Amino acid sequence: KIKGTYDVRTPPIHFACSDTVACTNITLSEIELLPYEGELVDDPFCWNAYGRQETLTIPPLDCLREGEPETVVELSEYECNN
Repeated sequence: KIKGTYDVRTPPIHFACSDTVACTNITLSEIELLPYEGELVDDPFCWNAYGRQETLTIPPLDCLREGEPETVVELSEYECNN
């Protein structure tokens, strides 16, 4: 649960993940971020971020990708057998 305020000059939610290693398994629930001053900015930023929302968020977060990135899927096909 996250509740608080943000400065409208920057995105209220910012997931800037690496181009080579994505952020995965992000789960968001009960998030309420309101602007300290000014109008609600509903422009979150996500880059190479994968996960899901369990509940509605304020502001809405529509930038998370579903599933897993291709690199994670490809790596999971390989196993170590001793």
